Amino acid sequence: MIRQFLRRHLPLIALFMLALPIFGWLRWQPQAWFAAQLTENNLSEKITYATVEKSFPGLAVTQASIRLSDGTQLVFDHLLLQPAMLTLLSGKPALFVRAEREGLVAESEISVADEKLILNGANIQADAGKLAAFDPGLQLLALKGELQLNGTLQLRLADGMPLQGDIQATWNQAATLLLPVLQSGTVHASLLSKNDEKFAPMWMWEIKSTPQSITGKGKIVTNGTNIENWLLRGNIHLKGDEKPDGNILSGTLGTPRWQ
Repeated sequence: MIRQFLRRHLPLIALFMLALPIFGWLRWQPQAWFAAQLTENNLSEKITYATVEKSFPGLAVTQASIRLSDGTQLVFDHLLLQPAMLTLLSGKPALFVRAEREGLVAESEISVADEKLILNGANIQADAGKLAAFDPGLQLLALKGELQLNGTLQLRLADGMPLQGDIQATWNQAATLLLPVLQSGTVHASLLSKNDEKFAPMWMWEIKSTPQSITGKGKIVTNGTNIENWLLRGNIHLKGDEKPDGNILSGTLGTPRWQ
């Protein structure tokens, strides 16, 4: 979801990074500027909003609705866009973005370098039960609990392809129909990119939970630009499981298989 949004709106993000200087901010008319940028980049029919106001030293957008090419709409109650002040001193400007919607708060510093879109200090906090508002398919999993995700991520600027990352996630009071054994425990997960010139780039994942003692690890092998087609391999071991190697995960991210 986030990757699709970034990939489709990279030109707009770049414009924000160049067009939000502090000097002249008091005379800046954000409503007219914002509308002009959407029109010039053919985004006026894809992005709608209620208001655009100054929020020193950037701007705040309310009721922002973003229509993706597949017809899906992402709706945020509030978007805050500001230049990351410390990065201005280093000569490598970045944009601070904070998005809010009922049950979700996400923020990160976004910069562009070497044909890559870089997300530093990414932090997402969400009510797992409300994530179905972004992806209706999640309703089938009956997710519950509180999610927190932190880390860094690099995307290829041309198409939004994930290249590198180090992500840590915590799921408190976790519950889902996919793993009934969780029983409101705490799940810790990590995802780390590993590039090897001899093999296709891959991501190493690891998961563990308390107090149910669910453990697992494996890898995700990239297979084109569509993440749903990436290959999934690994094992999940449940406490009391008779299988010494646990349950085998295979297939793809879009169609995982549990054996």
